[in-house]
Amino acid sequence: VIVYRSLFVGEGWVFSSTDQPDAAVARAEECAPDVIVLDLGFQGHLDAGLGVLAALAESRSTRSLPVVVVTGRSAAAVRPDAMRAGPPALITKPFALAGTL
Repeated sequence: VIVYRSLFVGEGWVFSSTDQPDAAVARAEECAPDVIVLDLGFQGHLDAGLGVLAALAESRSTRSLPVVVVTGRSAAAVRPDAMRAGPPALITKPFALAGTL
């Protein structure tokens, strides 16, 4: 989260985050972001990010928001599951911060 925060705030974006998968959709609904960056690897909650992605796709207030999925797993391993919840952009770790935005 610290890396993401420094990246986005450094570019002048407003940044909000949660490390709790159960709170992620509510946070997105409250903040009404322009984009959601979702790291699939919530600490202590392996693969909870796919559930969050599905819930974002189901929520009336977040389903039309663009989602960028970040994962440490290979794109081939994640893409089929991620695509079921909607067509997110996908970034695999590690990635270079320069040019990410």
